[in-house]
Amino acid sequence: QEGAGCGGGEHLTQVKMTSAVAHFDETFVRKFIHMLDKTNGRDKLYRTIIYGSRLLRWTIQKTTGVEYKFLKIIEDHLSDSRKVFRLLKWLSNFRALVVKSLPSTFLEFVDHLRHFSLFVYYLYDQFIWMAKIGLVRLDRKALGLRAGKWWLLSLICGICLNVSALQKINQKLDQEKAQQGVSLQNLENPNIRALLAKRQTESVKIVKNIFDSPLAVINANGWKDRAGPGFIGFFGLVSSLAGMRLQWPK
Repeated sequence: QEGAGCGGGEHLTQVKMTSAVAHFDETFVRKFIHMLDKTNGRDKLYRTIIYGSRLLRWTIQKTTGVEYKFLKIIEDHLSDSRKVFRLLKWLSNFRALVVKSLPSTFLEFVDHLRHFSLFVYYLYDQFIWMAKIGLVRLDRKALGLRAGKWWLLSLICGICLNVSALQKINQKLDQEKAQQGVSLQNLENPNIRALLAKRQTESVKIVKNIFDSPLAVINANGWKDRAGPGFIGFFGLVSSLAGMRLQWPK
């Protein structure tokens, strides 16, 4: 009987574990599909594959001396697909500039500058794509260098805004803890739960912008050959994963 009881307990534990795994798989798949329903979600997935394959291609070539050209083909095709996703994306930043009132504080000025930088960057990006498919006759290399400078400026502005937002969130968390005398691990408190979620989001944004910054410097100076696919692939993969985390459904 004792053996039967132990066996029944083990069976119940296995059933619970199987149910938990099945629930996790179902939730993960549902959220993944939901992310792919959005253009930004597909864009971030494509970007992750592009930089992941670039890093993988560099690793294989360094370790075996063999270059898998199909990985380069994947990068090129997905890169073109991303440019299609970003068509007219400059309109959202232009609208933000029009809707927002004139800046009255330094951070508001930085926010305006970030939107303006992204507006110019995505506009250049669209002309680069148009030149590539032959709709216009422009120097793609020169456009890429200019676009990289505006991208870098937008990232610097973004880091400043994210750090400032993170500081304010930490201050609110300290105030919440002092007023109510609760631990930050007390997730039953809705205010703390909301602030912790915002802190995580801002932290991920900082990671993304920091790892994007070297890529922007490379693009702005035409240093892709000097940097190499390994360096670009690593920084691009980390920033892309952070971007996917931001697009992941709550």
